[in-house]
Amino acid sequence: MADEDDALQTIRVRVIMRDGQDFTVEVLNPDMIRFEKEAPRQSWGSAKQSPILWQTYIAWAAATRERLIDGMPFAAFEREALRVRILSMAPVDPTPAVPGDG
Repeated sequence: MADEDDALQTIRVRVIMRDGQDFTVEVLNPDMIRFEKEAPRQSWGSAKQSPILWQTYIAWAAATRERLIDGMPFAAFEREALRVRILSMAPVDPTPAVPGDG
């Protein structure tokens, strides 16, 4: 059995924008990879070193992927996102459900 640190995580983030838009996104692996690729280019440091920036970036990446912010660049998003809050980082059970008998 994998230990708790190795468990798959579902990250859900709530965002409230300056214009009143309020949405929740589920952060997926591509969103987190996007941060890891961009952070060295921008000299941001790791997620542990810059947790608020990481949280904002992965929310932006997920919102961009889900087409919720209409192509807004990250620099604009970080100015316009008044609140970015992780709602959950719950472990995900990777075992597929077994279909019932009926």
